Amino acid sequence: MSRKGTPGIKRQSMGGLAGLLLLSVLCLLLPMAAAKAVESSTAADAETTKPKTTAATTEAPTTEPPATEPVSEDPFRVLFQPFCYDSITEDQDLVIVTGPLVNIRKGAGTGYSVVAIAREDQVLTQTGSKKAKDGSLWYKVVAVGEDRTATGYISANYARSVTLSATGDIYANFLRLMGFPDSYIPALKALHAQYPDWLFYGTDTGLDWYASVYEEANPDSHIGISLIHNDYNWPNSYKSLKHDNFDWAANDFKTVYDGPGWTLASDELVAYYLDPRNFLQEDGIFQFLNLLYDESQTADGVRSIVAGTFMEDGHHIYGETFSYPELLRTIGRNLEISPYYLAASIKQEIGANGLSKSISGDSPTVSPGGIPLRGYYNYYNVYAYTMMGMDANDVGLWFAEGQDQGNTDYNRPWNTRVKALWGGAMFHAYNYLRMGQNTLYYKRFNVANGIYWHQYMTNIMGAYSESRHLSLAYDEIARQQVLRFDIPVYDNMPASPAPQPTWDENAAVNKNPNNRLKSITAAEAVKNPSVTIDKTSYVMAVNKASVNLEAVPIDGGATVAGAGKIDLKPGENLITLTVTAANGDTREYTVNIFRAKTESAVFTSDYNRSGSYWTGIAPGTTAAQFRANVTLANGASLTLLDSSGKKKADGALVMTGDKLRIYAPNGALYKTGTVLIYGDVNGDGKISGIDLITVRDVILGNYVIKGVYAKAADINRDKKVSGIDLITVRDHILGSYVIPQAD
Repeated sequence: MSRKGTPGIKRQSMGGLAGLLLLSVLCLLLPMAAAKAVESSTAADAETTKPKTTAATTEAPTTEPPATEPVSEDPFRVLFQPFCYDSITEDQDLVIVTGPLVNIRKGAGTGYSVVAIAREDQVLTQTGSKKAKDGSLWYKVVAVGEDRTATGYISANYARSVTLSATGDIYANFLRLMGFPDSYIPALKALHAQYPDWLFYGTDTGLDWYASVYEEANPDSHIGISLIHNDYNWPNSYKSLKHDNFDWAANDFKTVYDGPGWTLASDELVAYYLDPRNFLQEDGIFQFLNLLYDESQTADGVRSIVAGTFMEDGHHIYGETFSYPELLRTIGRNLEISPYYLAASIKQEIGANGLSKSISGDSPTVSPGGIPLRGYYNYYNVYAYTMMGMDANDVGLWFAEGQDQGNTDYNRPWNTRVKALWGGAMFHAYNYLRMGQNTLYYKRFNVANGIYWHQYMTNIMGAYSESRHLSLAYDEIARQQVLRFDIPVYDNMPASPAPQPTWDENAAVNKNPNNRLKSITAAEAVKNPSVTIDKTSYVMAVNKASVNLEAVPIDGGATVAGAGKIDLKPGENLITLTVTAANGDTREYTVNIFRAKTESAVFTSDYNRSGSYWTGIAPGTTAAQFRANVTLANGASLTLLDSSGKKKADGALVMTGDKLRIYAPNGALYKTGTVLIYGDVNGDGKISGIDLITVRDVILGNYVIKGVYAKAADINRDKKVSGIDLITVRDHILGSYVIPQAD
């Protein structure tokens, strides 16, 4: 068999082990950064699953050296290999490594020396199998390193045997073996055709697709987990109406999440960005790039990312002197984190001009513990979200300072730029990459661990946006090297990728959803209702045969049906108003209008009424006695309030200045009034010496009274307060005269 090959190398079919070895050599990849090899002392002995039966499992065992035979060289690292089987004419047995770091031994059994170390997901050519003395199964494989090739055995406990079919589309068959459903395959085939050395691994999340969309789309337990910036020109289809996210009064989406400007992303937008199949193209694929460091990541590669930004090549002096590209590469190599990712992350968080307060070193804010935040830096905006009255940048600087507790983890305090660059990278490496969140996608959507939290950003576009920056590090030459992409797969995924929400400005979903009313008025009403955002039922009372009802929506693009001139029958009239928003959403309001032909249809009373004043009330009358003298129609009601608006108890005296409200049977305010008791000048419900002194002081100019209290002092109704009124009050107190209350 032969590999569809590299230019300049003549291919010819070869059989047997020699052909397999040559095939492996021709499929060499650049090595990734070596990790420290670890193997459990008992790991390779126990058979935990029944292996797949293949033709190779029944071949005659080969002669193996005794377990005590030493190897001549130290174990080498097996290289990740690109797809090498385009032209096979027979089914090919392969082994896929399932353990993190797995030893390949000289013979079948843990007693044999280690010749090579393989990593999880590496694909090895299988040439046979053998059982160890303890009965455990081992696969015989070809191990290819940077400068060596060897055969050896790998335990079936940490690898699985598969068969690559030579029938049909061989690469599609291979992708299926790597865990991809058919809906992923066309896009991955297109990428493979352009970049044949790229490696694609399907990661089975074990999560249901629809459950994952629900958990990431701002569920009740995690409101604000997925956001979109409201200030940009994103269509309404990108924004959520859940959780009362639209501010109806302000006529815009709420921006109270994770700093100013951010609003909830719609379920449809979350599904679009969560679906990996939407990003299997040249730039989007980089959100699935494994972010661990490898030696191919150079300072020049960092320069290609930061070109045109404040991190551009050259030495920058801020009390410290360093080169961003060189420093980031050094940090990446030491922490085993991609320096390309670090550069892309800073560019995403800080911006190209570097003017963010997060790295200015000049924040005027004082921390909750009273420590000035000037002189601290946070390049990656670690812990940058609004809280405790501080904006997101300052909370990030508070973290950089040590959170007022002298915290020193992650190289804190970040009181120099170099310490901040190192410390933020440590935070990412320790909290994300080493916890399985080793791609931009998994940092944004923590589905690798199946927990939907511990996510680095709330921006729903964050992983894709950063991947576009990261992709800039890889020019066409760099893209020819081996790159590994870990791509998640969900259970129960729909046949087609989740669609992107529409940008069509004429689509209903992109038009204003506001179907709330600002006001409901009628000139004929005793009192117009005060309209609130959530209330949809209102009442009015009139003494007219018809009303001109006007309803004004908050949004000028909404329409209202049901308003205008309306003829009324006596009693209650139920009017329905239908508000249709610009996007077509409707909301119904009801207005119950009570028409009273005469006042007696609501109440009757022996009390006199002169304008808004109610008179004829004897001093010393209680609230209960007052109410008893007002006869209400069935369903009507009366409320008596003191001058401060507090409801009066039955035994309380009725006083000058008290307010009364009479409501029609439908609950609408029908009549208002103010109690006026002549002689009760101070408003205590009695006529006493205090009132006498008050009238005297008013006459002398020592005291000023207004409104109903001035009316109460004008006892003889001559529109002035004079000595006659003073004498009248005196005589009433002495019992020689009773002030008449009826007008």
